[in-house]
Amino acid sequence: LRDVTLEVLNDHLTHTPLLPELPQEVYTAWVLCPRIELELLTPWRQALGQALTPAEQEAYRANPAALWDALCRRMDTNLSRVYAGQITGLVWPPVEAWQAGRCDERSLRILYVALLRTLDVPARLRTLDGMPEFWQSGAFRPLHPQAEGQLTLRCDQNPLYRQNWSLSLWNGGSWKLLQLSDEGWQDGVRTLSLPAGQYRLTTSVRMPNGNQFASSRVVLVKAGETVQSDLRLRSYALEDLLGCQDMPVMSARTLDGKEIPDFCRLDGRPSLLFWMEEGNEPTEHVLNELAAGKEALQALPVNLVFLVRSRES
Repeated sequence: LRDVTLEVLNDHLTHTPLLPELPQEVYTAWVLCPRIELELLTPWRQALGQALTPAEQEAYRANPAALWDALCRRMDTNLSRVYAGQITGLVWPPVEAWQAGRCDERSLRILYVALLRTLDVPARLRTLDGMPEFWQSGAFRPLHPQAEGQLTLRCDQNPLYRQNWSLSLWNGGSWKLLQLSDEGWQDGVRTLSLPAGQYRLTTSVRMPNGNQFASSRVVLVKAGETVQSDLRLRSYALEDLLGCQDMPVMSARTLDGKEIPDFCRLDGRPSLLFWMEEGNEPTEHVLNELAAGKEALQALPVNLVFLVRSRES
């Protein structure tokens, strides 16, 4: 509702024919859908449909890989001529890239998929690494078939991807982060089928103060072989979880109007300070935990100080 416009819907719904020979889920997700990656949604279907001659359209439907070769010859992907000031990470909309004759490689893959969908060929970017795939003979085929191997990971827990660990592929110039889900772990083991290549396995444990206890290793996955690696999370001590911060002098007022010049230092005892905002998290969560541990708290030699915005709060 925020990203799509009437112009976008009209363009894609009006210029996409029904294709009953395709499975409905394939047609809906990989032909009709205007979304290819995370680019801004634009009305590219009619314009790209007019960009190719009827003869070209027929040839590329029969051989989608030939379209990629033609696109690479036509488009300039030299970053020094693509972006002013070497700005990277932006995505060219398909029509604008086609008309300009230049874009970065990520936008080129998006343009390629858009052209194939315009030709009624189901196409998508592979979730794993963003490489194009097209529908042929009842299945999705990679644009560049690659020999595969397997990587078996072992971990004492089921870690969260991009929170506890990540996996990146060396593409010859940089590490490309793979897009993996949290599914697939069974009894602490997960096996991934990956294109043969060099991978960087990174793990991280986040401390309460924001520090990251990280580690990484490089793993070589060979075609037709299985390599195993432990997913090691770095250990930490209790002192790593604690921080020491001098509190400034802060004043407040009690509900009956009494001025408290420094609520951090009341009667010489330690204080637990809670900044509360009613109806929101983590206030609700904290209050529930305090209520559950009320008896234990009463036995501690500490002050509980609750700070709110107003008497109404």
